Amino acid sequence: MDKYDLSAEGDGKTGTLTVLEYQAKKTTIHKRSFNNVYVKGFPKEESFTEDSLAELFKEFGELQNVAIMRDGTGTSKGFGFVCFAEPAAAEKATQYVLRNDPSALGDKEDAP
Repeated sequence: MDKYDLSAEGDGKTGTLTVLEYQAKKTTIHKRSFNNVYVKGFPKEESFTEDSLAELFKEFGELQNVAIMRDGTGTSKGFGFVCFAEPAAAEKATQYVLRNDPSALGDKEDAP
């Protein structure tokens, strides 16, 4: 909380003004939306291309872009990104993968 000291004019008294941020009543729930999905764990083979990755995800919705990250020699690093046209399609794909392959979130060694 920000505080400002005020001097009263003429009588020498001091007071404290408290300033708080005003937040209006929230009437809607905002859900985070996203279009871009990080994908890892696919084959690093040359035969696994952007088209192969797109084929895996096209059933969830229209794709805007698919990219596999590669090193300086053009070899796949085993991860990439799928960008959907609609956030609902990205959410649907993410939920499908999480329900069917929980390890897609990363290493879960410390999870109960």
